[in-house]
Amino acid sequence: MSKPETWRAVQVRLEARRAAINEEISAYPAPVTGCDAQFNHLLDERRGINLELKRLDEAHKR
Repeated sequence: MSKPETWRAVQVRLEARRAAINEEISAYPAPVTGCDAQFNHLLDERRGINLELKRLDEAHKR
């Protein structure tokens, strides 16, 4: 697999995971703010994926 294909594969996988998390969050029952560990975990995971996608994009531009 070439370097551009590898970058794209990583990006596609991260974007798919982010989409799955967004879907799970949108279907999640209304949480009690700050008290729902699973909901907070999903938000943290989505935040981390967004950061990784940004880093991937920045590294790919170099």
